[in-house]
Amino acid sequence: MPALRVTPITAPAQSKAQASKSKPYSRTTTSTTKSKSKSETVSQPALPDSTLTFPTDLIARSRFKLPNGKAVTGHQWKVYDYILSIPVGKVTTYGHISTALSSSPRAVGGALRDNPFAPYIPCHRVIASSLFIGGFQGEWGKEDVTTEKGREESQKLAKKLRVLEEEGVNFDSKGKLIGGLEKVWNGE
Repeated sequence: MPALRVTPITAPAQSKAQASKSKPYSRTTTSTTKSKSKSETVSQPALPDSTLTFPTDLIARSRFKLPNGKAVTGHQWKVYDYILSIPVGKVTTYGHISTALSSSPRAVGGALRDNPFAPYIPCHRVIASSLFIGGFQGEWGKEDVTTEKGREESQKLAKKLRVLEEEGVNFDSKGKLIGGLEKVWNGE
């Protein structure tokens, strides 16, 4: 896939060769990229977008720093690489990812909560093992929206629900996945 946009990162400078191996995310929901031989349109989900470029090679990753100066951990890179393979129209669970990576569901959730590459790294496609919508942007879904915190969580989950709906994944009014295990990707 041709690069949608190369965005400079706040880490030490990347060479042009390194930057071309990175996979950036475009700010627009539909963008057109032009290569020397063809033009391609790529649809992206309408989530808060990252301006950070996702490095794919080990050297770029070892030099990569977040805007706050912190490094992305090895565990976070593993989680991000794994969820990058979840196909559009499917979801997976924290439990499945933790089993596949020999980790814990909480550690997976922590990596996704701090995902600086969303929505290129599709953390919105990860739900609870009970097939409940789960968390999003550091908040876990709750049915009680009578409090200010509940309303805030509801807005974040509404965003996740909207993007998943655009991808063909739907949930009932209580936040349960419609379609059951048929919609769950298990890594195969």
